[in-house]
Order: sequence, then structure tokens, then C-alpha cells
Amino acid sequence: MSLVELSTVDFKRYLHYAASQLPQLQEWLVQDRNGMVLEASDSPESLDPDWFTRLPPGPDHAEEWVQQQGDKTVITHVIKTDNDIVWAKLYLALYGNIDEALKVSRFIRDSLNHEIALLYELNSMATELSDRYEELHLIYDIDTQPLSYEKSQSAIKQLVRNCVDYLSVDFAYLWLPRQKVEIVQGADQPKRDEFQYAMSGCRQYFLDHIAVSGEAFVVNSFGELARHGYDCELPYKITLCPIKSQEENAIGFLMLAKMMNKNDFTNSDRNLLMAMAGKVTKAILSIYDDKTGLVKHEGFGHQLQRALEAKQNQSFHHSLILVNIDKFSVINDIMGFAEGDRLLLRVTRILNACIRNSDSLARLTGNTFALLLPNCSMQDAQRVAQKIIDDIGSLCVTNGEQHQNISCRIALSGIKHENQSVDRLLSNLNIALDIAREQGGNRLQICNQYDTEQAARSGAMRWIGRIQEALRSNRFVPYFQPIVPLHPDGTTESHGEILLRYIDDSGAVIAPGEFMPAAEHYHLMPAIDLRVIELVLEQLPRDTSGLWSINLSGQSISEPDFVKKIIERIHAHGIDPSRLCFEVTETTAIRSLTDAKHFIAELRAMGCSISLDDFGTGLSSFSYLRELNIDYLKIDGSFVRAMVQDPTAHIMVKAIHKVGQSMGLKTIAEFVETDDLRQQLVDIGIDYGQGYLFSKPIPLADFLKQGY
Repeated sequence: MSLVELSTVDFKRYLHYAASQLPQLQEWLVQDRNGMVLEASDSPESLDPDWFTRLPPGPDHAEEWVQQQGDKTVITHVIKTDNDIVWAKLYLALYGNIDEALKVSRFIRDSLNHEIALLYELNSMATELSDRYEELHLIYDIDTQPLSYEKSQSAIKQLVRNCVDYLSVDFAYLWLPRQKVEIVQGADQPKRDEFQYAMSGCRQYFLDHIAVSGEAFVVNSFGELARHGYDCELPYKITLCPIKSQEENAIGFLMLAKMMNKNDFTNSDRNLLMAMAGKVTKAILSIYDDKTGLVKHEGFGHQLQRALEAKQNQSFHHSLILVNIDKFSVINDIMGFAEGDRLLLRVTRILNACIRNSDSLARLTGNTFALLLPNCSMQDAQRVAQKIIDDIGSLCVTNGEQHQNISCRIALSGIKHENQSVDRLLSNLNIALDIAREQGGNRLQICNQYDTEQAARSGAMRWIGRIQEALRSNRFVPYFQPIVPLHPDGTTESHGEILLRYIDDSGAVIAPGEFMPAAEHYHLMPAIDLRVIELVLEQLPRDTSGLWSINLSGQSISEPDFVKKIIERIHAHGIDPSRLCFEVTETTAIRSLTDAKHFIAELRAMGCSISLDDFGTGLSSFSYLRELNIDYLKIDGSFVRAMVQDPTAHIMVKAIHKVGQSMGLKTIAEFVETDDLRQQLVDIGIDYGQGYLFSKPIPLADFLKQGY
């Protein structure tokens, strides 16, 4: 343990204890293993060194010894690890009988040993987790912290390459037909071409087989291939593992192949391939949509950016199309999600049939698709768009006696200017889709620069106006979701998180994801946060029990005097501050560490609790945890949700809990949705759970009426 880490120990606390128990104590001193003074009864600068520098060395390997120096007795203790590495030495100089002094000094030694060992373990754990950050994210943290599109593409290719480099095979082959991914690694180019040609006649057989079996297998001879039912000749020994969707359906496979004169594949080889396939699956699911196999939003943005860069040096025209399926949520609500998923696949097939191999197709959101048509004039793009409208318009979803005709709306834009940005292009097209929505289904809206700029200004101002109106007229409504003890101790006091909802003119409940980006962009979050605090304090009874957690944004934490406004409102409503907990996200706390520490200190001084939300999204921030004086550690929901199927996620949640427990913090797991997941959290020792298993969010007023 370094000097910096030892300096975090409060040695003065031990000095005060020793002085209170030993009236005859004259001087004391703590040195690190290099002889530097860490703490002394006098300051190290003014310390007279005679009383300890002239002490003779103690016996070899001794952990405690007593020496006489004039009329003083000096007790020395060595504080060290279990494997005999010395951390520090403790000296106590006193007069008179030492029997009681030995009891006190040994207690201090043991307490210091325990505290320093705990700090060492905590620091080692944080260092290890930080060192493994990128690897852990590649393995499991794809939902909330995905690799970038470019890094994921590179990772997929490298993982296939690693199969050849580390598993001693001739070829590695990845095939995902819906994603249009085919990667061959190994040998020289002519042999790779031969292998790829041979695979073209067999790969569909393999995919059909694993789609049924769902399991990896090994084939080391033609006879084994025939026994598996394959009507093809493949002059290679192979082992093959499925790549599965989130719903556990085979969407492709990863294969290793050897020449027939090489050693046979074994079950051990198959197990290694399964591990590699798991990593490939994580990378694939991070950039491709699970339902349709199409590229996700980020990947399409990357492709569009490359097209914009190429446009600077080329004279041909690109076109960009957004397709939005009308009333898609109605299909899901009335017909069921299975019918909605089938509709997505039917639409995907139609879109693929309408485009060329050089075109790009992506699914941006639930019911919105994007098409990039390089070297395609607006006139040709309009014909493509109209065909899409006609073909989708011919679809009908049927479920029993229920029938729903399908329509869509399309926004079309040309890419004419080199200085256009991806965000601006997509934003303009989304505004055009809104205009098409107002005009009815099966509409094609062509982006015009002037009209789009007007619509963009109108759309932005519309959200600003809605938010400002909501702040004045109770459009914002606090919701409540309980935080439930996983180890009940008999208490009936409520504990939960306050969540925000917006009520529009039709009475529809709008989630924060719809309006928060505009609020953050125009710096309206402090006003929203303050209004939420006021609404909660107005609704809570003055004699409220339980603990009520309120979220705060980074803008609010960084705003001068915001904490003063909170304190003023708590006093004005007469609510016991110990009944309030304020949640800040880990990202916010680390980004504005100084502001966060001041903010937390002010609220804790008043008696409020502090919860660190979304913990774990940045494991490199473990070292900052000791600097934040908090009460609760909320483990990021992506870790919790992944625990059931991913052992690494389980290890991570357990490690975070252990760190929190070591620091005296209560841990809360978000996104608890199943009994199996709850039991795993109970087994780990997590203190609280929050999620749909216990309750969906309900209006705070309704919860209070239940007589909590």
C-alpha cells in the first residue's frame, strides 16, 4: 500500500483513544515502511527525533517488542499483511507500568491492521475492475455502453481473426445472412476463395440445422457430415457454433475449419469456439437490430457520414429516405407484439426488394427505417419511395377477426451540400415525417431547405413552449416507484423513487425521453428539477415517514445557489430532511466532481440522504467513489438485467455490492423484473430492489391516497 493510501487513515482518532486510556502516554509515532512519519504526537516538522531514531532495531521477524529508553518505556508494533509485507510501524513511549498499555496498544494495532487491510482490498478491487473495463464491456455491456460502430465492426473482424491465430485452425468463417455479414480468415487468398466457394453450397444447410438444434457441433469426416443429414461434400473438418439473437434464435454461425489431414476437432475446441461466439454475438447485437438484422441508428449514421465525406470529392447525387410505419403501436397493442414483430420482418423484406446492393438500409427506431441511396437522383429516389408506399400499403395484419391495413409515410431528401451534417439531415427528415403525419397516411414529403428550416424552428419552439407551459400549469406530474428491501426487517416505511411524467393536451402520459433532450439542450433542467421538488414537497404530509428519492440533473448540480433553493423549499414546507434522498448519476458526479462534492455536503449537512445512480457505467470511476459522501449505491440496470444469462454480469454486480458494503453503503439494484433475478440479488446480499417485479410507476398522489 502506498503512502498516499496510508495517509487516508485517520491516525489522530487512534491517538485520541490512546491518550484517553493511557494517562502515562508521553509520545507516539506512526511510520510507513520507508521510515516516513505519517502521524505523531507532535507534527513531523517539529518532532524531536531522539526518542525513536536512536532505538536499536527490534528482534528479527518480531511483530511486537518493548524497549527501555532512559526512564521511558517504548512499545513497538509492526503492522503488516498476512504474507508478512510490512505496511507501517507504531511506537508508543510512556512512563510507569506497561501491562495496561500493552492491552491498549495491541487493540490499536489490530484495529489499524484491519482498517489498512480493508483499504488495500478495496483499492485492489477498484484497480482490477478498472483495468478490465474495456474487456468487460466487450463481453456484456452492449445495451447501455456499446462500442462505437467502427470499433464493433473492427472487434468482429478481430475476433474471427483471433480464432485462426489462437485456436490453430486453417480457416475461421462467420456468416449472418440477414445482416449481410460474411467474413473469412486464414490461409492465403486462393485457399480462402476455395473455402468460401465450398461454403456457399453448404452454409444454408448448417444454418437450418443449428436453427433446430440450437447447439454447437463437431464434424471430423464425410461420414459424420452425412450422419448429420447434410447433402453436401465439404473437404474440411469443422466445428460450428450458432450466433443467436436476444430471443435465442439462430441468426448465423461461427465456424472453424481444418484440412482433412490435420488433427480432429475435440469437444474442448468446440467449447473454445462457443466462448468466441459469445463475444461475437455481443458485438453483433450492439450494431445490428435484433428483430430485423438491419444496422442500428449509430451504424447508419456512420455510413451516412462516409457518404457525406465522399460527396466532397465526387459530383454524383445521393438520396436519403426515412420510412415510418403508421400506427405501429396500435398493431402491438391490439394485435400483440408477435404480430408487430412479423410486420417488421415483412416491411424489411419489402425495403430490401426495393433497393440495390450498393444501398444501405437501417432500422433507426421502433417503426422508422432509413435508406441511403448513393448515386441516385431525386427523381429515381421518388420512384423508389412511391414503390415502397404502394408495397407497404398492400399489407394487412390479421389476428382472428381483427384486420388492420398498413400504411406508411416517407420523407425524402437529397444530399447536395458538403457542409450538411448527419444530425441535421436526420433531424430535417424527422420534421418532414411530422409534417407527413399531419397530412395523413401513405404520404411522401420531400424536404425543401426553406420549408425544413421553418419546420425545424417551429418544432424546437414547440417543445420549449410545451415545457414552459408545463412548468406553469401542472403538466408535469410526479410518479412513484417503490424501492423494496430484499431482506425485510419488519419495517413498513415506504421507500421509493420519484419519476417525472408530462401530460399532453389529450391526457396522454409522456415519458421523459420525449422532452428531456430539448430541456437539456435549452438548459431548462434546473427549472424542471426545482418544479419536481416543489410538487413532491407539496404532496407529502409534513409528518411523512419513509424515504423519498428525487432525481437531480447535472445542470442543476452545477448551477450556483441551486442547493440553497432546495434547502429553502424544504424549510418552507416543514418536511423532515431525513425523509428526502437526492439521486445524482455517476456520470454527473464524476464530470462535475467539485460541484457534486459541495452539493452533497450541503444536503447531507441538512440531514438529507444521497444516492449515486447508474453506478457501474464507468468502472474507471471506482477511484472517485471514496471522494463522494453518499448513502446509497444504485447499480446500473444494464448489469442487473444481464445477470440471469451472463455470469460476468453476475460477478460485476457482486463486486460492486462488495465495494459498497465495505464502505458502509446500502446497495440498490434497478430493473428487477423476475423472481429468478430477485433471488440472485438476495443471494449476493443486495439491500434493495426496484423494478416492474414489485411495481410499475404510479402517480405519487395515487400512492399517497392508498395510505402508505
